[in-house]
Amino acid sequence: MTLETIGERELIREIAKIIGPCGKNTLVGIGDDAAVIRPSKKTQVITTDAFAEWIHFRTDHISHDQIGAKVIAATVSDCAAMGCAPKWVTVSIAAPEETAVEKILSLYHGMNRAAKSYGCEIVGGDTIRSMADLTLSLTAVGEPFGDEPVTRSGARVGDDLFVTGMLGGAMAGLLLLYKDPALSLEKNYRSSVMRYLEPEARVDASRRIVAHLPVTSMIDVSDGLSVELHHLARESGVGFHVELDAVPVLPSAIEVATDLGEPLDALIFQGGEEFELLFTVSPGWEDETIEAIRREAGVEITRIGIVAPAEEGVLLVGPDGDGRALSEEGFEHFGEGGAKED
Repeated sequence: MTLETIGERELIREIAKIIGPCGKNTLVGIGDDAAVIRPSKKTQVITTDAFAEWIHFRTDHISHDQIGAKVIAATVSDCAAMGCAPKWVTVSIAAPEETAVEKILSLYHGMNRAAKSYGCEIVGGDTIRSMADLTLSLTAVGEPFGDEPVTRSGARVGDDLFVTGMLGGAMAGLLLLYKDPALSLEKNYRSSVMRYLEPEARVDASRRIVAHLPVTSMIDVSDGLSVELHHLARESGVGFHVELDAVPVLPSAIEVATDLGEPLDALIFQGGEEFELLFTVSPGWEDETIEAIRREAGVEITRIGIVAPAEEGVLLVGPDGDGRALSEEGFEHFGEGGAKED
């Protein structure tokens, strides 16, 4: 059965079965003209992400279920980056009419499973016909874990710079899938491949970080570490000294770089879709607090540098103490960095 034969109304009924009943703060969910929600008295944040076939994913090496989970992770990661809990998500899909219904329902199974894992629910959206390829647009509404959202503009000179998780894996996995699909099946590369296919948003880590550390700014690593460092620097009016040896790297990414002859620095600093949190903390934090968050959230948290005066720029500092300017390179949709995945 295809989208053309099932029709929009029956498709919505099938999607509603997957999503299930509304949560207590959702008064009206899928099926009406609009969702009706009951937010708390806190400030609300709203974020929208769009995903296009051949730009963000290729269906020849990632399942529709995985695509669904991945787009939810990418969207709610923006909430996590602002110290917020994702609460509600709407999904719009544009697909060719010859698309098998099973593929769209598989997308929703992946999205629904992921949404529930992050504590939010899908409450509506739209489905339309496209002339070619699959396109998705998701909007998430979230609420701060604390009193207010964390922005990119609060870093101050002397703050410490941290990152969650380990970097390089997503780009390493992508390269394996494109350059050597057979090699991507090897067990020792599994962690890199899964970082690309099934990334995790750091929602729980964000909650604990905001609750226990004096966070001054935060962003997620969606377009590459170098790009995000420059974003934080511009918005906060500061610079950074990033300690090269301190940057945590996924071990399998190192193997991929070696085996494929790719520069490791490119995987670490230019690879996007990591969805780790890059954040600054004012002085006074304790090692015990970092360790407690690391243990409870089940994710690494690493200090990788310090906030410097703006005129010093973003510097990558080597073991010898010498610094070199870190260029702003990563994935951009428009411009020289905006090449397609293929």
